[in-house]
Amino acid sequence: MSLNRLFVAEYDRSLDNVRCREPHAKEGDSIGDLVAMSELESDALRVAIENSRSSRPIMQGLALIKANIVFCLSRRLHLACGVIFPFFVHKLIEKVGFRVTVRYVALLIGTLLSCACFLVKPRMPRKGWSKDSKWVDFTLFKDPTFALYTSGAFFVILGLWAPFDYLPSMALSHGFSDSLSIYLISIINAGSIPGRILPGHLADTIGYFNTMTTVCILAGLSIIMLWTPFTYHPSHVGIIFFAFIYGFLSGAFISLMMPCCAKSGTIETLGQRFGTFQFAVGIGCLVGLPIGGAILNTGSEGYLGLQVFSAVVMVGGGLVIGGARVSKAGWGLRKRA
Repeated sequence: MSLNRLFVAEYDRSLDNVRCREPHAKEGDSIGDLVAMSELESDALRVAIENSRSSRPIMQGLALIKANIVFCLSRRLHLACGVIFPFFVHKLIEKVGFRVTVRYVALLIGTLLSCACFLVKPRMPRKGWSKDSKWVDFTLFKDPTFALYTSGAFFVILGLWAPFDYLPSMALSHGFSDSLSIYLISIINAGSIPGRILPGHLADTIGYFNTMTTVCILAGLSIIMLWTPFTYHPSHVGIIFFAFIYGFLSGAFISLMMPCCAKSGTIETLGQRFGTFQFAVGIGCLVGLPIGGAILNTGSEGYLGLQVFSAVVMVGGGLVIGGARVSKAGWGLRKRA
């Protein structure tokens, strides 16, 4: 199923800023993109989980490598991400121009999505829609483990995407080449490939929440220890090293996010927990980058305020997830949870 998941391609959001000049066109296009991507992400990931009866964090890590190899997570053309996709788009625009490149991108994504329609098959039989089912069930927050975990993941998500969006522009502002700024997101995504596999294996050994807490705290600390010094002492080695390390840690968070959600309650409420959890972290995704941008625009210290904000919310979110771990398994540090 991990091979099938590789074909589930996300739409190229890196073209958003330049393909639509009218505000209403951008808004409508963004809504359509997000609805489509949410459906693809949720369904394909659920199928991957259903078809893996053992080592589920590893399976989800493999599944979530997906479009990291081919497609993108960023919003601007020169910040196009993925590992191969930036090279593909950058070189293609130089050779054939923007309009033809968009057609090639549409053909590639349409082909891959067509393959997904035939290859992704659910293991469980279809069930009719129950009138008692809820899209978002806030009563689930009465469970302290789920409430703490969801709150912690919300805070982590607030700061998670800042390096993806602002690291390349920061490199440009410090005089680095345009090519390096384009490929920094490729480096982050290259780091996320082992990050989405190896921590899943570790989670099988020491526990989901133990691994998740450690990953979130380390991701926040990496911003302070590796990205913040770049503000005062820019170097190629330093920024590339941070991009790879952060890619590894952010990839680990993404691959462990849903397994931890699955472990935060009973199997009877699994579907409702998934929906409610994704609703909560979706709000974090929505407001995180605008908050970071506002801090960047109002501060006098350049990117420092943005970096501190991202680091604090991620470390704080990791500590809250640690509280979920305590709620589930107690204070014993050697307990697998």
